[in-house]
Amino acid sequence: MYLQQEVTRLALVKDVPTTSIEFKQGKNGGNNYEDVITDSSLIDLSRNILVNIAFTAVFEGAEGSENRIKKNDFVEFDLGDNIKLAAGTVKKVVPVLDNDTKLKVCDAIFTKNADGRLVARFDFSDTDDKVFKQKDARIGASMELKADASKINFEENVLKIILFGKEYEIGKIDSAVKVKKVGVFDPKNSKVDWTIKFERYIKDTNPVKYLSLEGFSLVEGPTIHPALGGDYIPGSLRINNKNVGDFEEYLDSHINEKMFRYKLKASDLNPANPGVAVATVSTRVNAVGFYKPGDRHVTYQNTARVVKFPENSFNSSGAAYDTASVQVKKFGEKTGDLDNTGKKITWKVTLNEPDYELGDMVVEDELQSDRTGRLAQTFVKATIRTWDKVGKKWIGEPTAIVPTQSGNKLTFNIPNVKEKRESLL
Repeated sequence: MYLQQEVTRLALVKDVPTTSIEFKQGKNGGNNYEDVITDSSLIDLSRNILVNIAFTAVFEGAEGSENRIKKNDFVEFDLGDNIKLAAGTVKKVVPVLDNDTKLKVCDAIFTKNADGRLVARFDFSDTDDKVFKQKDARIGASMELKADASKINFEENVLKIILFGKEYEIGKIDSAVKVKKVGVFDPKNSKVDWTIKFERYIKDTNPVKYLSLEGFSLVEGPTIHPALGGDYIPGSLRINNKNVGDFEEYLDSHINEKMFRYKLKASDLNPANPGVAVATVSTRVNAVGFYKPGDRHVTYQNTARVVKFPENSFNSSGAAYDTASVQVKKFGEKTGDLDNTGKKITWKVTLNEPDYELGDMVVEDELQSDRTGRLAQTFVKATIRTWDKVGKKWIGEPTAIVPTQSGNKLTFNIPNVKEKRESLL
């Protein structure tokens, strides 16, 4: 506690029983400020610190006396180092009023000094003149503070902050986990490849200080549909581009759905930075034939969570998560047109409408009889043509395509498919 050199009011507040500065933190991790910080206290970086300041300002005295507060005087307390205002601002001004008269006594200004230390300055430059006619006034102010992680040297064996000239050890670090997930549809292999980047770090550090992800679990929650697929492909999980084995399957009792989890080991992580990891995993797609009338796509959704489970438990809380979606566009459709003789049907089959890169493609078609089973279909011929997606037109004339036929089953082999095709049968 001190008064700045140019203002000689130190004797009014130093070593006086009526002057007190008290720091508190929440009991059991809360922000209810029940625990007074003592010499043996450990600081929790995740919780705010409340400072209560109180002293008596003396106004009565002979003119020019050094034993009283006058207009434009101020008293400044050094609150400590490696701490900041919890509100995130660089300055906070709290008007201090007399409890009885409600006259303004001073402004309590909480800010950083030139050395970067947090101070509380009680400034009497805007004091109501009537206050100086009083004998004295009891002055108090409180402010929520927080340990400033950006100022703490996390390379030290013991992490500390300074409160009112005393060092206090940090007992709990304020960490966070961030998850980002994206998905890419692989039409050639009928799957979605998901990429999940996740990291664990100490809040408010710059540059970011990472903490190991060892012991945390990656939990996958794909949207599974009996017909559309969407379920996890065994063996597809990779962490940091390494095969790590399969997920553990379990039933999430909160949502009554099947989930997959994988607990990260030290060997899964990059020793240079075990606080950042990238996982890849794939899920099945089986969208063909399951579009409702008018639908142009089917959506596959997937949520990834990163959480630390208690031992031998599937229950957790406070997970970081991200959800991604992938649209699988309608691949094509088949329509038929009966000619005026009633004996010939022309089938138009549109393939690869979304212009997917499919490579060599096999199309199978089965010649079926009418609903009564009396009249069979007989294959006559087939043609195919290719769409120019740049010019937005069909390229040239349709060319003949000859299938392999086995009974009523026709098999068409179409090479190098990467744009829309149309076949007439």
